[in-house]
Amino acid sequence: MKRWLWLAVIPGALTLGLVFYLRIRYTRLPVVSFDIDIASTILVPGLLITGLTVIIVYLVSRIENARIEAREMAAEDRRSFLRRLDHELKNPITAIFMGTANLKIAQSPGQNRANIENIEVHTRRLQILTSDLRKLADLERKPIEQAPVDVATLLQETFDITTDIHQDKEREFRLTLPSVPWPLPYVRGDRDLLQLAFHNLLDNAVKFSDNQDSIELRAFEDGSFVTIEVADSGRGISSQDLPYIWEELYRGDLARGIPGSGLGLALTKAIIERHGGSISARSRVGDGTVVSVSLPLS
Repeated sequence: MKRWLWLAVIPGALTLGLVFYLRIRYTRLPVVSFDIDIASTILVPGLLITGLTVIIVYLVSRIENARIEAREMAAEDRRSFLRRLDHELKNPITAIFMGTANLKIAQSPGQNRANIENIEVHTRRLQILTSDLRKLADLERKPIEQAPVDVATLLQETFDITTDIHQDKEREFRLTLPSVPWPLPYVRGDRDLLQLAFHNLLDNAVKFSDNQDSIELRAFEDGSFVTIEVADSGRGISSQDLPYIWEELYRGDLARGIPGSGLGLALTKAIIERHGGSISARSRVGDGTVVSVSLPLS
């Protein structure tokens, strides 16, 4: 900031110096008004230039500080992500090493089978994690398809897939789609990516709920948007964790021990935002969670 102050001081100093020079140089002129006119003519523009220079210096300084803060925040976000990634990778890798070590000393086929199953579980976890990381990277740099998407049909199919996968879970699943006076309008986008996003939300609702809890998928037209909500009566999310659930690999206190890559909500948010939409969540611990998605109409 100090190096820019000279740019504000120099025009003012030069202006004042010129004014004093003119007053001294022309003191003996018979017409006093000539001395005043010259001084005023120089002083007023000079002060305006000085004022504009101060404003420009201030704005340049603010922009530079904002850039520095943005770079520092991006660096801290990267460090935080790498720390979480290290944690997510360390657990399954350690379990795989332990499983292979146990295979060497196993005394029975039953022990071998248990060790192999444990290795397979953690290998699949790593596979899911790397696959989701690749999808996130692709979303940032690759264009997405822009085709008409029948939201009602998409949600019905996603709902059916989810209930089939989790048919062994004792949950009450409900789907609410409008049919009168008209069905849901279309949106534009990539159908497969949108299906992945809503499947992630439904899958999350199953993971963070218990037997006898309810899960509801509902949608409605809201002006120039279609709003889709995934609601559950599960354990909920604490107010301390709620602002951070969209970050990569973030896990709140109530999510400890729940299987998953830790990238599902981050990937879902990226998909929705690439479609020009928005996503938010509201929750109460012990009562449940509602995730709301708004997508612009095609």
